Amino acid sequence: MSSVAALPVSATSVSGASSVRIRISRDDIALRSGLLLLITLLVVAVVFPLYTLLSKSFEDMDGEFVGLQNFREYFETPHFSIQSPTAWAWLFLWLLSCWCWPSFMPMR
Repeated sequence: MSSVAALPVSATSVSGASSVRIRISRDDIALRSGLLLLITLLVVAVVFPLYTLLSKSFEDMDGEFVGLQNFREYFETPHFSIQSPTAWAWLFLWLLSCWCWPSFMPMR
């Protein structure tokens, strides 16, 4: 059983309660307005262009939906494949610097 007992609520205590109005200061209004402005700018500058870019990536030149056909053609192009040993070396160095190096940094 729970050790917390439910307190009975009488009708007089609920109806006699005074309403409390929360006052919002100028700082709160300024902070909320700034946050709303930042969110709006983020949506306009990042989300809308990203949606347009992704929706166009699934269409051909005429605007017809082709699905993943564009991506398949892109990755099948031999120019974009990693075939040279130099490319593999740079990839290894990038992975080493991005993933392994931070784990060796001392914690402060």
